[in-house]
Amino acid sequence: MEKGESRLTASVDTAELASWLTLSGVAGIGDQKIAILIQRLGGPREVLDAPPRMLAAILGQDEPRVVRAIREAKDQGTAKQVEALRTGDYRLYTIWDHDYPPSLRNIPSPPVLLYTRGAFLSDDRRAVAIVGSRAATEYGKTVAYDLGRDLATAGLVVVSGLARGVDSFAHQAALDAGGRTLAVLGNGPDVAYPPENRKLMQEIAGQGVVVSEFPPLTSPNPKHFPRRNRIIAALSMGVIVVQARETSGALITAQHALEQGKEVMAVPGPINARTSKGPHGLIKQGAALVEDVDDVLAALGEPLPARGSRRPDLPVPKLDGDEQTLLRALGTDPAHIDALCARTGEPSGRLLARLLQLELKGVVKQLAGKQFLALIQLDEQ
Repeated sequence: MEKGESRLTASVDTAELASWLTLSGVAGIGDQKIAILIQRLGGPREVLDAPPRMLAAILGQDEPRVVRAIREAKDQGTAKQVEALRTGDYRLYTIWDHDYPPSLRNIPSPPVLLYTRGAFLSDDRRAVAIVGSRAATEYGKTVAYDLGRDLATAGLVVVSGLARGVDSFAHQAALDAGGRTLAVLGNGPDVAYPPENRKLMQEIAGQGVVVSEFPPLTSPNPKHFPRRNRIIAALSMGVIVVQARETSGALITAQHALEQGKEVMAVPGPINARTSKGPHGLIKQGAALVEDVDDVLAALGEPLPARGSRRPDLPVPKLDGDEQTLLRALGTDPAHIDALCARTGEPSGRLLARLLQLELKGVVKQLAGKQFLALIQLDEQ
């Protein structure tokens, strides 16, 4: 197949889109064999129109099996997915495109197709993945946010999987820092999972890339997430694990990074916490121990930014005494509304109203799950 450039799906021929979708849905062949077929026969339509005997010979499979698999794929129909691609703001990358991510092309069984919202840039090669527990503690969320913010401020791209917990806070931090972030999904690029991350996904699409090897209208499936973890690792120079149990999917990402020759890093935690088992196990096996962004940059061989360059000062609006007191109680690390109630002694309803006023003044940010943080740091009185 001739090399080209990725294309907006609205500009791709309907028949070509339908052929790609049908071919990728043929059971029992997978990305590696699809790539072989395309290389031999020229394109998805040529593959689907080829004599079954020829396909069977190339694949090394029985002809009746090949005939049945193609018939079943065609019977599934692609009309709705084609319509979504033709009318939505998506981009199609094939592994033969010049702008397909080079680091992804070199892994075992790279995805032949990628569907994205947003386009990859050359600077995306300087990316770091932050992954970890969906059930992250306040400590885990704070660490993920701080690392995501500081990496973005240092000019690196933050990669994660848009899951609850660590992933969401890492993405949000990169956006808040004005940086770039890539979200790799285990479902279609139009499906927000978890649903509460729909707004976050929209922001990422506008300030980075939402990427999936699964076409639009593909629902989340437990089988998809281990597959997407190899892409997270491939798009990154290294992977940081922040809180993970011993069976966590984050450890699958770390294993893919190790197999791909990438740097594996881990954040230590309390020795009696189950979410520390994964990172501590990685550290015992030689992963770089991460306490702050300097550790990450050192492990990757990246230059360390000058001190004080990571958090540009924001102008401080006029705040009354009560607002300043609340801002100091909040702090610049994420805090849940329940924790703030305990700190201030105020009921949640009144506190939420006051936080909204501070958010309107641009000095407080609300994150997912009723988490808040201060965007400025006041001098101690």
